[in-house]
Amino acid sequence: MRFLAGLALACALAGPVAATPPAPPRPYTVEDLLAVRNFGRAAFSGDGRTAIFEVQGPITAAGQWDLEFLSIQRTSRLYVVDVERGGPPKRLLRSAAGGETLGAVSPDGRRALVYRLVDHTNELGVLDFSTRTVSWSGRAVDAEAWLSLARWRNNTEVVFLATTADAPSMLLNQGWQSQARTIAAWKAAQAGQPSVVVLRGGPGAEQNPTWPQSDVVLLDARTGATKLLTRGPFMELSIAPGGESVALISADEPVTMDGSMLAQNGLFDRRRRLMFIDLRNGRIVRPCPRCDLAAALISWAPDGGSALVVAQPDDAKSGDWRRIRYWRLSTTGAASAVSEDLSPGLTRTVGGTTALLAPDAGWVDGAPAIFAHRAGETAMAWWTIDAFGARALASDLSVEAGRRLAASPHGFLVRTPQGVVDLAAPRGPAVAGPQDKVLAASALAGELPKVLQIEDAGGARLLTSTGVVRSASPLALGANLLAVSPAASATLSVTKTANGVGTLWLARPEKPSLALMALNAALADVDLATPRPIVHRTPRGQTVTSWLYTPGDHKAGDDRPLVVVPYPGSNYASPPALAAPDARGYTANVRLLVGAGYAVLVPSLPIPADAPPQEGLAEAMLMAVDATLAADPGLSAKKLAVWGHSFGGYGALVAATQTARFKAVIASSGVSDMFSYWAAQGPAATAIPEVMLRISTMFGWAETGQGRMGGPPWAQPQRYIDGSPLLQADKITAPVLLIQGDLDYDPYKSMAMFAALYRQGKPVELLTYPGEGHVVQSPGNVRDVYARAFAFLQAAFSAVPGEAGGTATAVSARLGDAAPASQPSQ
Repeated sequence: MRFLAGLALACALAGPVAATPPAPPRPYTVEDLLAVRNFGRAAFSGDGRTAIFEVQGPITAAGQWDLEFLSIQRTSRLYVVDVERGGPPKRLLRSAAGGETLGAVSPDGRRALVYRLVDHTNELGVLDFSTRTVSWSGRAVDAEAWLSLARWRNNTEVVFLATTADAPSMLLNQGWQSQARTIAAWKAAQAGQPSVVVLRGGPGAEQNPTWPQSDVVLLDARTGATKLLTRGPFMELSIAPGGESVALISADEPVTMDGSMLAQNGLFDRRRRLMFIDLRNGRIVRPCPRCDLAAALISWAPDGGSALVVAQPDDAKSGDWRRIRYWRLSTTGAASAVSEDLSPGLTRTVGGTTALLAPDAGWVDGAPAIFAHRAGETAMAWWTIDAFGARALASDLSVEAGRRLAASPHGFLVRTPQGVVDLAAPRGPAVAGPQDKVLAASALAGELPKVLQIEDAGGARLLTSTGVVRSASPLALGANLLAVSPAASATLSVTKTANGVGTLWLARPEKPSLALMALNAALADVDLATPRPIVHRTPRGQTVTSWLYTPGDHKAGDDRPLVVVPYPGSNYASPPALAAPDARGYTANVRLLVGAGYAVLVPSLPIPADAPPQEGLAEAMLMAVDATLAADPGLSAKKLAVWGHSFGGYGALVAATQTARFKAVIASSGVSDMFSYWAAQGPAATAIPEVMLRISTMFGWAETGQGRMGGPPWAQPQRYIDGSPLLQADKITAPVLLIQGDLDYDPYKSMAMFAALYRQGKPVELLTYPGEGHVVQSPGNVRDVYARAFAFLQAAFSAVPGEAGGTATAVSARLGDAAPASQPSQ
């Protein structure tokens, strides 16, 4: 009720509402997509008096679109809120440049790391919460998208990996640097100078360009003084409890593999090793020089004297997951396997399509605890290891749900079938019941949430990692928790309307929830009908749910064209997140298609564990289509199209080779040839091979990942042939539109399919966008993609006979003049 009162108050502050009839809903357009804004990270000061949060977007405000998927970071702004005194949020920085992001908060909560991105430099600064001033370090740090690069040693000192604006980077510098180095090489050749890039394999692989060097720097936040601790090819760091040591993960020599082995998905191309630095005296310790880290997991003991990692021997059998074990590495130099019998589990993403290693480990009463299974078994359990051996603390857990939720005073919390349990007291009462609502704000990479919000029939409470319990205000239904302050019992959360209007709320016990800021208000009057679930069976008899999206004025007898947006391996129990109106889905956007007048079906397409990805794919799609047609008499049974991106683009091309029912096919960045994609390396691989040469990664994708080819091409040639739509191109009957960025992992895959259809005189169009990667993101190019794609669909459907009184005219009217304004069609 306090949430509703806060909402009413926010509405009242907006002024009286005129008694005029509401305007009719309008279609969702490409300008709506490009104008989307989102809330990012948030935090409270330690005393709970100040809150800080990020606001990102719109993408059109980036100014430069040269950072691949991180171009959106250029639009980020930091806002602060006085929790005690109230008032509207205020910009933290006066600069109009943007590029402001939030990092780690100091242990006492008096300071926080912040960053400002100017051109290609992401400078680290320290925010003093009490004065709301920022001291800038003059040193640059790469984007902390999924790596831990800067952390507090104590309340006043920070350890970070310093880089430079022109250093090779797989994050901030990937996009622009690929282009800049390629242009420089072209100019060298034009001037008669060498422009060669040399890459070697086998024994010569160690001569390939090495991972870039980073400075490990200690910063005193009080004075701004810095101290260089060491320099090396480091990619991530972690600070020990107590702050006496820092662990560093280095990217060393390239991985070489046994040719008879299967390449496992997610295989990293370099050996990753761990070293410790004693921050008191600078002493460096390498406890296991021959351990190749299989993941970035570093779980510190409470006393900071040792850490748990997952590793494998660094020999020719790298990537054999059966050999990966948990290791305990000591800051004194000792190293030992925690257990020879227990191994990390595997998780399967994208509906079971892709297997990924999923390790997790912690400490219970000072003893190691690992999330593992025994050889030959699949059931996961948490095991503690002591002088008496391994003992299960919690059993029969799934890999996805059984991981650590948050820290506790003597261990950590996990979700079990009996509820949320503290593994330091696994036989004690559950912290939260199976039906209770348990929420946590997202933690930075390498960290656990320190506070949980638990809501049950008795109300809401905050549970901290020190065991303190405080009352809290229940969050609105569906709210996303961004930050928690135990000191003030306050939370920041975001609610979203069905239309994508997002509101940031400050909630405290015994006070009305306060609406701090709303985003995407322009979406309030957009026509966004609720998606309709379509329950149906797959070719193997599995019952799944697909999702149908239609315009609000859709009705029986419309003969409305239906566009299928597939992603092989998906299984949607709820509406897919990328179809949300405030999602930045720049390709195959469901809401844009609906806004143009089409009905859209997002099908669930689980792939059986024993099947290749193309097996029965069109049949599975058409079973979803037929169930949809049976449920909705307003859809056309003839005007069917398929539009997929990435692996969805592969699915679109496969479907086109297996059925003639689709009258138009659009594939953006879609795999066409499994042979070539097995070794795909985009322009970045030769432009910045230090970080972007990922040969083993692509082996893993094709052999045991989404590709499911079961081995290299010479070992499974027929499987590669059967799985390649390029080699079945003679079966395609529908017109095809191919969309491709020239900086993608394999920019030639779309050209290959274009050539195959061109050779047969079949209708095909190829759109190549220079300067774009796997996803087209520059606003001008996004507009161009949809103008051309809608014109393509309209032309294809106009050639299909329809029912009298259908919606062809309505679709045409929604599209308007679909010809792109940028340049004439080639």
